[in-house]
Amino acid sequence: MRVGDLIEDLPSALLMENGSLGHVSSIRFRGATSSQTLVLIDDMPINNPRDGVVNLSDYSTENIESIEVVRGPSSSLYGSSAVGGTINIITKEGKSEIPETTLTSRFGTYYTHIHELTHGAKIKWFDYFLSTTGAYSRGSRDNSDYKAETVNGNVGFDMGDQHHLKVSGRLHQSELGSPGHKLYFDKDDKLEEKQNYLNAIWESHFDDIFQLKPQGYTNLDRLGFVETVYPTLDKDTHQVKNRALNLQASYCLFKDYTVMFGIEGKKHLLNSSSSGKYSYIARSMYGLTNLRFFDMLDIVGGARVDDYSTFGTEVSPNINGSLKIGPFKIRGLAARSYRAPTFNDLYWPTEEYFPASLSFLWPIYGRGAKGNSELTPEKGETYEMGIDNIMDFVLLKKFPVDTRAGVTVFRTEMEDLINWDIDPSDYYWKPFNVNKARIEGVELEGEAAILKDIRGSFNYTFTKAKDKDTKRYLTYRPRHKFDFSASYKHPWGIIGKFRSQYVAGVFTDTDNNIQVKPYWLFGTDLYYDIDEQTRYFVNIDNMFNRTYEKSKGYPMPGFTITTGVRVRF
Repeated sequence: MRVGDLIEDLPSALLMENGSLGHVSSIRFRGATSSQTLVLIDDMPINNPRDGVVNLSDYSTENIESIEVVRGPSSSLYGSSAVGGTINIITKEGKSEIPETTLTSRFGTYYTHIHELTHGAKIKWFDYFLSTTGAYSRGSRDNSDYKAETVNGNVGFDMGDQHHLKVSGRLHQSELGSPGHKLYFDKDDKLEEKQNYLNAIWESHFDDIFQLKPQGYTNLDRLGFVETVYPTLDKDTHQVKNRALNLQASYCLFKDYTVMFGIEGKKHLLNSSSSGKYSYIARSMYGLTNLRFFDMLDIVGGARVDDYSTFGTEVSPNINGSLKIGPFKIRGLAARSYRAPTFNDLYWPTEEYFPASLSFLWPIYGRGAKGNSELTPEKGETYEMGIDNIMDFVLLKKFPVDTRAGVTVFRTEMEDLINWDIDPSDYYWKPFNVNKARIEGVELEGEAAILKDIRGSFNYTFTKAKDKDTKRYLTYRPRHKFDFSASYKHPWGIIGKFRSQYVAGVFTDTDNNIQVKPYWLFGTDLYYDIDEQTRYFVNIDNMFNRTYEKSKGYPMPGFTITTGVRVRF
């Protein structure tokens, strides 16, 4: 299972995919783009500064303890890209004094096979957790085969009861066929990727009053585009390195009053065979206060100041609060957020489409393309209100029911959105800060547990995202999205789940002339615990073999079935 599979059924979450296993799979929330959604692993940002996107298809779940999701802006804490939402992936640590090993094997459609091995333990003051994954698939299209190997590792050290050091790392390499758009099929293009990171976090607690949390990390992402046109081989490589230090301290002044302050420094470096070598530095300060009154009212306010060597200073304030009244909780938020321009935006290599002899075509189709080093960040201003309700009651004197429901209304005003257009001064396609947009919507969500074995959940999101100048809809923002699931747990160790998702059609061009059709998908999962150590499972996606696309020109897989077994020893 991949990370995106666990997130896509959340309210307003839209998983953008270009095909089967290994192909681009990125998440977005509340009408924001994928590069406006921040993804972290153990508080370390993994959005690639090259294009701002995280390919969740490269991340499996075998080493994940939990996933924290915040819908809405978080730039006051994390800085760039936390506009539509933030995802923080918490990795597993060794917990048992007796070493535990888990082996999982999956086999499925398109000759897919995935094997995962984990091993971990906690021995007095030392803990460790290791995992390795091998994945292979021929893919659902010609030239879409995927092969990947990944190794993850965590080690931890307890320095007494109040100090803990966690060091985590990852090595990943993959090769993926790249068939491209279905109208311009490419039979031999390949993508080669290597990723690695090292992340260290020290947490010190002093009598639950003062907490110190220094963090340092470095990560590398190397992407190679291989194009074979017999008898020549053309290969472009793009390598990005990120290095950062972050120091965070929090202090509990009183029982219900906490303050937090942090400083951070980052350096991003690009080494591209086509764009060249570039780098920039970001220095940051941030802080927040948390006030609680009578266990009823919580108010959190904060701000972050980021200073970039490329475009200057950006300030991101935030205030939010919640009020509990009986079984109800009323929420509110006001915040500013931003997304910094990517290396691709700033330094896209100069490309020539038409020579000077065909200059009469330049005003229509453009002379070529190049980046724009004068870009400034995309900026957002968000307001939201919501109410949650939790109730327990007995239906017909026999059936206990536990329900949770919530509704959220949100609006985001975006400005300086980056859009590619023809520059009339030289007829090159360039990115410009030209667009303004309004994104507003409503999220409805509910969950009910009847007895202890039956549970159902649903959510619906209405989103209206329009360009404020042209009044046209923004691309790839569905107005309607609906998710529903129902699960049943039998005392014999059988767990069954039925799930469905509807996504309305979206426009793929700024003139709103071209659309991707709506789709409704159904799937089911079956798990059988043979004993405490062995689980057998079957997962079915697109069970009615619907033909659909999420990105125009990139067909998604049809009926897909995966079966396997997990053994613990």
